[in-house]
Amino acid sequence: MKPNRQQVLLALLAVIAVIQVGDWVLNTMIQGPLQLRRARTEQLQADIKKRETSLAETRNAAKQIDGWMKQSLPSDPEVTRSVYRSWLLSLIRTTKLRNATVDSGSPSARKAKDNKVLFRSMPFSVRCRGSLTEFNAFLFQFSNAGHLHQISSMTLNPIGATGLFDISLGI
Repeated sequence: MKPNRQQVLLALLAVIAVIQVGDWVLNTMIQGPLQLRRARTEQLQADIKKRETSLAETRNAAKQIDGWMKQSLPSDPEVTRSVYRSWLLSLIRTTKLRNATVDSGSPSARKAKDNKVLFRSMPFSVRCRGSLTEFNAFLFQFSNAGHLHQISSMTLNPIGATGLFDISLGI
């Protein structure tokens, strides 16, 4: 028996309906959740990468702080005053500068917004005499010492025609 036109169209309609239902099932029950999981996986991987970057920055900051701790003086102001003053006088003797006096001021604290002390600084003043060659040697050793310090002021006054200078430094 030969199928008539209505049966062929009905069969074709049934096949199209099965394909549509299959496509809907595929999209909503298989591919939809799969795409959601892929998107979530990408989001989590991006979050992991961001956190790893943050962790690496934190580790680098910790290394930098450790380096600063090695360069810094003791936290006790009296010990700091004594140790740094001795170091300055030793450096002055090593570079053959003369008539040296080293005085220290009172320590000042640098605070964060929450009033937590970030660090303390202690001003020192140095007065001495010497030639430009000796002073240059002092500056070279001072800058290469690896301490967290800086010269904030400097005055050089010539002493007649002797080639010597009165040197005043604010540290």
